[in-house]
Amino acid sequence: MSTRKRLTTYKGALAKPLRPISDRAYFLAALRGEARPEAAIVAQAKELSRRFNLLFDHYEIGARSKTVEKMTELAVRLAADHVPGLQVMKAPPGRKLKWTSDDRAQLQAALAAEMAGPTRKSKSQAAKILVKREPWSRLAKSASSLLRLTYATARTAAFNHDEESDFITLGALGLGPIK
Repeated sequence: MSTRKRLTTYKGALAKPLRPISDRAYFLAALRGEARPEAAIVAQAKELSRRFNLLFDHYEIGARSKTVEKMTELAVRLAADHVPGLQVMKAPPGRKLKWTSDDRAQLQAALAAEMAGPTRKSKSQAAKILVKREPWSRLAKSASSLLRLTYATARTAAFNHDEESDFITLGALGLGPIK
């Protein structure tokens, strides 16, 4: 048995499987000389149609839509509920990030401000000063970890390539724009 948690719980007729056409129906059809039990097949088709309508209602798929559109939307909804490869994770795997993107942006601005101060400091000197101040002392233990973070942020900015923000971000780090 599967250990996966079922995402959607069905109620009523949708929670119970259809009964097969019984041997008795086949036997009675054979006695009447029919090749197949037509009445039983028609009844099962009607029940199947009723259950599809219940399924459309369950997924709130509009009654005004064309049958092809309804079936397509139903297929997408069912796949999203039952196929793990089509589901979106609630959070990325791994531990939660200590640094948010806002923290990174604020760090870069604080580093640039410290470097551009009246005594013009190098990046490593500015990082040594910042690591002693809140909130940076809470988020990083050393100046080298602050610098690694700024370099990693600069690499990410280069890949995301919004040229104006890249120029500002990389210019603040003294790296210049990436073309």
